[in-house]
Amino acid sequence: MSGFTADFENEYELEPPHRALLAIADALMAEAAECDAQVRADGRMIPGSTGQKVEHPAVRTAIVAREKAARIYRDLFPDDGPAGNVDAYSLGQADSGQAHRSAASLRASKAAETRWNRARAAGGA
Repeated sequence: MSGFTADFENEYELEPPHRALLAIADALMAEAAECDAQVRADGRMIPGSTGQKVEHPAVRTAIVAREKAARIYRDLFPDDGPAGNVDAYSLGQADSGQAHRSAASLRASKAAETRWNRARAAGGA
């Protein structure tokens, strides 16, 4: 049982289905920790099938496991999380190095900035 589950059990009256979901979240967080340990042992970049350097597959596995666990926590306790569509960028964490922005997010941000600059140059905004 993770520290998160113990905190939830101390704060909420949990039903058996909630405990089952928290056990799944615990397993996901344990999997993420195992992946982190493997990446620390092997290095973030490892040789690929033809010798090229590729990102360790455990990096993505850990990210996915944490995302799934976070979704369980958020679904069980929706009132305790951030409201609305808050992401790392809007919280200022992306630029500080505390969060990773996806390539799609970076492209979308750049496209929006380009549209805004084009509209401003044309006198539309």
